[in-house]
Amino acid sequence: MKKLFFTAGMTYRCIRDVVLTKGGKPSFKAGNVYEQTEPATKWYGWLTNEHGERHSWPQPWYAEHEANVWNTKVELMDPRNYFEPVIN
Repeated sequence: MKKLFFTAGMTYRCIRDVVLTKGGKPSFKAGNVYEQTEPATKWYGWLTNEHGERHSWPQPWYAEHEANVWNTKVELMDPRNYFEPVIN
C-alpha cells in the first residue's frame, strides 16, 4: 500500500504560498487552512481555495509521475512541501 498524505476527514494548513500560474496571485496562501472538497483518492487530494477554485494535488508517491506529465520538478508537485495536516 502506498503512503497517502491526503486522507478522509483531514484539513490542511498551507505552509507556503502556492502560485499555480506564472505571475499570478497565490492560489493558496501560507497560514490558511483548507478542507478537502471531495474524498481523497489513492492518486489525488482535492482542495478548494478561498476563491472557490478546486485544485487536485497528487499524493506524494504519485508526484514523480505528475512532474513528468507537467515537465517540472518533483518537489514542485509534492504536497508535503506546501501543506501540513491539521489535527482536529
